[in-house]
Amino acid sequence: MQNRSFVNDDDCAAATRIILESFVNTQKASIMRQMKKTFSRYLTENRSANELLLFVLKQLIRQQMHYASARGGGDSIIQNVTVSEAEFIENSRIQRVHQTNII
Repeated sequence: MQNRSFVNDDDCAAATRIILESFVNTQKASIMRQMKKTFSRYLTENRSANELLLFVLKQLIRQQMHYASARGGGDSIIQNVTVSEAEFIENSRIQRVHQTNII
């Protein structure tokens, strides 16, 4: 968004994305996943492929951290998290990012 005397479609899309991200992130984990899939079109609009891949990676890491903390009782400190390449590619395709060249 930029400071202008008029509003264009990009500004509306960015505002919609920010509102949806804020609302979705306040939900419980299972509902959050479902809402992210439902609203993925609005959450990923006008983002570059790198931003979308980072979004997918953060989402997968967050899921793994929740799983590890639930499995460990919640009090343990998580040292590292592993995300499989196949899962990353699958979730990036769900977000409609087909350029997943992993180095």
